[in-house]
Amino acid sequence: MNTNSKFTFLLRLIGAGLFFLLLWIPIVQMICPFLPEMNSTENRKLAEKPKMKLSFKVMKNYNRYINDHYGLRNIIVRANGMIHVNLLRTSPTRDVLLGKEGWLYYDRTNEGISLKDFYGDAPLSEQELGMIVEKIIRINRFCEGRGILFKIVVAPNKHTIYPEFLPLDIKNRQGVSTCLDQLRNALTRNKLESVLIDLRPTLISNKGIKPYPLYYLTDTHWNQMGAFIAYTEIMKNLLPRFPHIKILNIKKYSVLQKENRGIGDLSAYISMSGLLKDTEIVLKPQFPYLAKKIHPRIELEGTYDIERYHIENCNYPKLLLFQDSFACSLLPYLSESFSDSLYVWYTPSDVNLSVIEQEMPHVVILELAERHLHYLSKPLLSTFKKTQGKS
Repeated sequence: MNTNSKFTFLLRLIGAGLFFLLLWIPIVQMICPFLPEMNSTENRKLAEKPKMKLSFKVMKNYNRYINDHYGLRNIIVRANGMIHVNLLRTSPTRDVLLGKEGWLYYDRTNEGISLKDFYGDAPLSEQELGMIVEKIIRINRFCEGRGILFKIVVAPNKHTIYPEFLPLDIKNRQGVSTCLDQLRNALTRNKLESVLIDLRPTLISNKGIKPYPLYYLTDTHWNQMGAFIAYTEIMKNLLPRFPHIKILNIKKYSVLQKENRGIGDLSAYISMSGLLKDTEIVLKPQFPYLAKKIHPRIELEGTYDIERYHIENCNYPKLLLFQDSFACSLLPYLSESFSDSLYVWYTPSDVNLSVIEQEMPHVVILELAERHLHYLSKPLLSTFKKTQGKS
């Protein structure tokens, strides 16, 4: 064997050794950690270690656990995200779409309908639409019979308000009609158009006025300014019934704009938390908030969270809001406009008639994300699982 052949053989041997070393490092790290691990940045709960038991289900769960916890996994996942986003200019997951100028968009198919609805390719069926309208009619009649005002607030998808930052091939596929258009038209035919608060026009018009975005670049949700605009539109819709209701004024807030390193849910989905630029809009009130968080005085099975805010010695109306995550940034504003505000978070957002019966508020609002409109066809909640009378 000549010198060149020996050198080539040695290089191949070293290459094979390094390859097998790389294969074994994660396994050794998982069994006997010898390197520091990085915390997971994924926006989900990792699989828990199942109890050892000889069955197909346990083996399947153990396989899921190993996939979520193998050695140095989070570093590898992070590196994969950085390579895709920074070098390949693509998303490492089909659940998140990379738009222009750092904008990320949500399209997780098992958590509502986003882009298909944007294309107009996922319309509500006649049966679904009929069930939704029938459900809304029932809720509205239930509330009207008790002197309660009922409203539905739909939080628009980010690409509904900011389609201009979508990749051109996606933007050009925008459809003529969406599920929200279907619902609005169906409610109009049934003379229930006043029940729906469509936030799209006010958000679209304000994005051209405000010198900053109304949604986060790296998150699915609107930011504090977007939420305040939504709050103002909601309150304007309540004025005919409550002409003296308190509506907060944006002029009473200091607006701060600062850059953060994207910590939104979408950056977490692609394992890029803290690495992408985003804009944080902070509304700082120039007055003290009066509403105080108190014990909700109610417990319900099947809820994600329940919160109650109260203003002492106040004759404002009383609010009951059934919400999803979009309403979280509405809470500080809404709570200042009502004497008592109860926020019930179902996933997906839904109305519970029994809670209305117990609370007897002046206003009931169902807030839900645009991508979740299909879920409105589910049977109406009317059971009161558990109550608690603490004050």
